Amino acid sequence: MSSTEAGPDQGSTPASTNAEGTLKAWKVKIPRTYAEAMKSDFKDKWHEAMTVQLGKLQDAKAYEIVSKPPPGSTVLPGKWVFDLKINKDNEVQEFRARWVICGNRQRPGYDFDESYAPVARGETMRLFLSMVAVNKMIIEQVDYTAAYLNAMIDNRVIFMKQPTGFETKGPKGETPNKDEVCLLLQALYGLRQAGHLWYETLANALRKMGFQPLPDEPCIWI
Repeated sequence: MSSTEAGPDQGSTPASTNAEGTLKAWKVKIPRTYAEAMKSDFKDKWHEAMTVQLGKLQDAKAYEIVSKPPPGSTVLPGKWVFDLKINKDNEVQEFRARWVICGNRQRPGYDFDESYAPVARGETMRLFLSMVAVNKMIIEQVDYTAAYLNAMIDNRVIFMKQPTGFETKGPKGETPNKDEVCLLLQALYGLRQAGHLWYETLANALRKMGFQPLPDEPCIWI
């Protein structure tokens, strides 16, 4: 089983065609910030992709808006990461945007305890696939989209600034509302313990199904 780090978990919007055909990727400069995206010739496409991404986070109940915590509390920033989905002819298929939390600002022992997540070794996978081929077995693959959003935050309370450009309004209609922040309920990409939380979530589900990991290879369950 594998988790998808790019693709359907992102907000995406299809690229429209122009009079000469599809849009070539070299014509689109990928913005590095929200401000750059809003100055782009394709700002409507980028904004639509961000809106789709926010909708997915809200549907997954990834966070809730709460009052700003007391002074001294850590409120982690986030950032928009933009990308394009292109085909073999270098034509733009989708405009993509993902909101990620800046986990580099997290402090060990304060914002997280464990960040380790095992990864299957290459030789293990080759041995496994060889056994499948020799025994003429059937192999199936499951690809989890927005994998990290399926992992609940552990006992740590983590606050995050509201997504840039989509902040709530203040009591007088001002934007952004500096008195409200996001309380994370599920792991987001960029969070240092996100991979660990996702592995634990998947491991708990497999144990309930009767599977157990190999002693020397925690990514192989039988």
